[in-house]
Amino acid sequence: MIAVSRDVERDLALNFGDRVLLHGLGVFEFHDRMAPRWSLKADVFMHSDQKARSFGVKRQIVLVKLV
Repeated sequence: MIAVSRDVERDLALNFGDRVLLHGLGVFEFHDRMAPRWSLKADVFMHSDQKARSFGVKRQIVLVKLV
């Protein structure tokens, strides 16, 4: 599951449930949008704090809408 900023949602013409590819990470479904203050961001859901901490912050991920 992934949340994206509103500008990314608009630029990629995403609808809830659309699948997106995060280069090097895999395919995720768009299920949530981020707060309006964020731009050019994506947030990947992790099932545990440990997984999230080990994943860390990635700064150069390319997001592509799958058709």
